[in-house]
Amino acid sequence: MIRRLAGVTIGLGMLLAVGAGASACSSGGDQLTLEEYFQKLEEADNRAQAGFDDAGQELGEDADVEDFRAGFSALLEVVDGLLSDLGKLEPPDEVQEAHDEALDAGETVRDELARLLEEGEDATTIDEFFAAGGESFEAADARFTEACVGLEEIATSNDITVDLDCNDEDE
Repeated sequence: MIRRLAGVTIGLGMLLAVGAGASACSSGGDQLTLEEYFQKLEEADNRAQAGFDDAGQELGEDADVEDFRAGFSALLEVVDGLLSDLGKLEPPDEVQEAHDEALDAGETVRDELARLLEEGEDATTIDEFFAAGGESFEAADARFTEACVGLEEIATSNDITVDLDCNDEDE
């Protein structure tokens, strides 16, 4: 179960990173250069890992369904705030389409996370919790992962080194 959760939440870690990057660079409303955009994303990814870990502390091996609800509720709050920040980011033209896809996919992750929490409200086990909507949440997360990979590919094709931790190498 924990391995499945790790796969599902890897995209959320990136989502936190993208949102934090938006927060860090959106104060003036100025469009970033491609290099600045990816620098902000990578810096945010590094910072977001700590916040993501904090939200997921309840999800250890001894976690019960209440711990999962609490952990996923905390993730939902973080994702909501960070998506708001992401919407304020003005990416350069070269990455606008990929940025918009990441934002849209992130909003779908948020919506599926909220739905999972609502439908799993009465679950008495972790398996029941995920059975309530885990598959559609995983599909949304996979879409977000694809958007993340697309952003990394744009960076690579422009000779920009960035690691946004898009893929879970344990899957």
